[in-house]
Amino acid sequence: MLFWTKKAVKQAWYLNTGNFCIKALAVADIVSIHEGGLLDHQFRIEQNAPNPFANTTYFRYTLNVDAMVKLSIMDINGRVIDEVINTYQSAGEHSVRWEAANNNDGLYFYNFNINGKSEGGRMIIMR
Repeated sequence: MLFWTKKAVKQAWYLNTGNFCIKALAVADIVSIHEGGLLDHQFRIEQNAPNPFANTTYFRYTLNVDAMVKLSIMDINGRVIDEVINTYQSAGEHSVRWEAANNNDGLYFYNFNINGKSEGGRMIIMR
């Protein structure tokens, strides 16, 4: 997962594949890049495991400071279907289990909000 903090678009071009059109942008003047997992050195989040999964998956994360932690699960349409965590937690390593037995197979998204900073990912329920 890449996070761009500043970009300047130099040019745009289109690629027509016959079935759909792809717009590509040339990006320059990058100030910094964050490759997921550690925002401002406050926390680190691992991809849920197992993934794909049938009924149960685990989220492991490390807080380097005490923090307000919220973990939300969204469906493919972006609707929040479950709020797994919404509590203040102390610094250290944490793990939380999500039970998805009542959800249909498919693609889902998770979002951690820790002290107002968000990071998320994708997961698949497959039975």
